[in-house]
Amino acid sequence: MPKELPGSGYSGRMIESPPAEVLAAWGLVPDALSMVRAPGGLIQTTFLIARRFVLQRMHEIFPASVLEDIDAVTAHLAQKGLDTPRPVRTQAGPWVT
Repeated sequence: MPKELPGSGYSGRMIESPPAEVLAAWGLVPDALSMVRAPGGLIQTTFLIARRFVLQRMHEIFPASVLEDIDAVTAHLAQKGLDTPRPVRTQAGPWVT
């Protein structure tokens, strides 16, 4: 099990599945989806959902504004014709819950 990182907010606790309220923010129903935790990762906790979505729990060292940067870069790449995964906002509009 990973060690605790003092002052980081990271307890080393492994999350086996995303909380239902997090999935609901994107209109996803846990019982109707296939979900698997992605292997690896040093900072983010990542889940592969229904072979269509990647859900990441961002570590608190990253501000939510980093998603604006990711969105801008992926939008630019998509505009240039490159297939790229794009961030998806919650149904209420923000990136995160």
